[in-house]
Amino acid sequence: MSTAFEEEKSMAKDESTKSIGNLISLYWQVENKERKAALEELGSDIQNVEGIRTGSYEFLNDLFVISFQLAKDHMETLKSRFAHLLLYPGSPSQEMESTDKQEDPNILPDSLKKEMSAFLKGNTDSWPLKELETGIMDWIEEEFSSDLTQNDKIKRYISCCCRLSWQLNIEFPALVIEADAHIFDQTKHEADTSCMLPEDPDDDGIEIIHFVWPVLLDKINGKVLKKGIVMLKS
Repeated sequence: MSTAFEEEKSMAKDESTKSIGNLISLYWQVENKERKAALEELGSDIQNVEGIRTGSYEFLNDLFVISFQLAKDHMETLKSRFAHLLLYPGSPSQEMESTDKQEDPNILPDSLKKEMSAFLKGNTDSWPLKELETGIMDWIEEEFSSDLTQNDKIKRYISCCCRLSWQLNIEFPALVIEADAHIFDQTKHEADTSCMLPEDPDDDGIEIIHFVWPVLLDKINGKVLKKGIVMLKS
């Protein structure tokens, strides 16, 4: 007969599995619907502020990677301030805003990180989506053109990327993405449909030109939850 503790642990595991399953589905949806809609709008490539042509695949991948990093930084700041508040409960609020007053978020026990994750999931009104979107808009205007930020399909893609990035980062444990590999790994990558897969996909020397969509990984055990899409050198 299972104990109440074992039953509670099993329920928590089931809930976590369900949550991750939902995120994988959302990850697929943004990749296959929102990204492709934005790609159709952009065409094959766009021009940056220096007049250099950049592939639209690469641009949209970079946009998502940057949104993920912005969300990760924001979440780390929240945890750092929370850690500072726990260590120094009498600290004035303006002290927590100071970067030199923030603490290592790793001092937080997993139980508190889990509670923090549950709280953030249940309070969607507190999600910093506008802040993340502004960060992306600023990057686009600095590197490319402000015209892109006025396009409805691009704006929708940005919004979806920011929402997905935040949800991946508030999950406990957080999920991570990877988009910096240079060599094709069949356990992590899929070749884009426009590429011809080499005769021996296990060949250690197949070069990746750039990512179309990042790999989604479990932060704890490195398990591949969703393979990344890559363009390969012919």
